[in-house]
Amino acid sequence: MRYKNAICLGILAVTGVTHAAEETELGVWTGDAELGYVATTGNTETTTANANLDFTQEQVKWRNNLRLEALNTSEDEVTSAERYLAAWKTDYKVTDLNFLFATAQYEDDRFSGYDYQATAALGYGRTVISNPAHKLNLEIGPGFRHSELETGGSEDEAIVKLAAKYRWVLSETAKFSQDLVADVGEESTVTKSISALSAKLNGRLAMKVSYTVKHESEVPAGSDKTNTETSVALVYSFL
Repeated sequence: MRYKNAICLGILAVTGVTHAAEETELGVWTGDAELGYVATTGNTETTTANANLDFTQEQVKWRNNLRLEALNTSEDEVTSAERYLAAWKTDYKVTDLNFLFATAQYEDDRFSGYDYQATAALGYGRTVISNPAHKLNLEIGPGFRHSELETGGSEDEAIVKLAAKYRWVLSETAKFSQDLVADVGEESTVTKSISALSAKLNGRLAMKVSYTVKHESEVPAGSDKTNTETSVALVYSFL
């Protein structure tokens, strides 16, 4: 089932690319590749490695985004955290400030009590702030969440997706970002906050510090409702 949902996500990605190809001008893909690694030795030996890819294609009427994430943490050579995520999002620009979106996400967190979780949503978004220093997008729409439990069985639930994406250009070399997402369901609500600060080291290379908080109102027995991640990584920008 895990691979079946990954294939479904791939189909959605191909569909988004097909829509993009209908544009007279095929936009150029731009984005970041992020790699972080932390190791400690002494009384406890721990290692944490994370890798993220985030690419966006801007066109006249369409905007496409692909995001891939991987995280692995081990303590005394025993894996204590392992997570993989793939997400696709397509926006159709109705006006300069208003857009419609379709998004799909597949997450495999080996220590969450779930085998995997997959969500999909459609909705409306609006850019409420847009100037050289600040940009804020708000989104809302209905969706669906499918969860496979590690102990067997599955959970299906209709959700309302709420999202806010804020960008603040602090200077020519530094920027701050804040992403908030909430998948609100009758049985369970999942919220995620990602705060990040990055500073350029040269033309394309930057240092990034981020803090992620994920909270689930209902989780399988033995799992924590709130999980946090702190990352220090090097980021390479493409175009």
